[in-house]
Amino acid sequence: RRGLDRATPHHGEESYDDELTDSGDEAHSGGELGMEERIMPKEKHGWNRPTKHRNWEFVPGTDLEAAEVGKPDPSKFFLIRQNKDNPLEKDIRQYAGWETLDWDDPNDIESLNRARRQVRSRTGGYIAVPRMPYTQMEKDVLKNLVQQAIQSGKDRLTIDWDEISRNMSKHFEGIVQEPGQPMA
Repeated sequence: RRGLDRATPHHGEESYDDELTDSGDEAHSGGELGMEERIMPKEKHGWNRPTKHRNWEFVPGTDLEAAEVGKPDPSKFFLIRQNKDNPLEKDIRQYAGWETLDWDDPNDIESLNRARRQVRSRTGGYIAVPRMPYTQMEKDVLKNLVQQAIQSGKDRLTIDWDEISRNMSKHFEGIVQEPGQPMA
């Protein structure tokens, strides 16, 4: 046996012993009992450890929106990721309860969405469709609308944000912002 003189593993690492095990293939070694070296974990469930950490991101075009009750959409069962360091390496995450999911049951849809959120939280890169940043003009108008609301005695909890949104839309209605406008 080798490996007994190895240093104690660091936090989160497993301890391994190298063991010689019977390969069971006598023909391979010219009639002798074939032996091969295998690394065996000391822990009972050591072979179920997670795969090597990769830098995942979602493949462009992957549907990241939540599933909705009463709107069957089988594409919600899958999330497709790619390795940022090697975009040819793909990973397809499939929802385990897809066979029995009832699209009209809010509990089933919540379970599906919870599983999708978990995959999104464990994946780097964009986890939602990216929004366009504000232009400096949009930021200035928004700032003025909020200042007007504050001057009228409102605070961030009492401001009617839907009204701010409507006023923003009304202000920019029919205005085409040219490419190259300063961004906020």
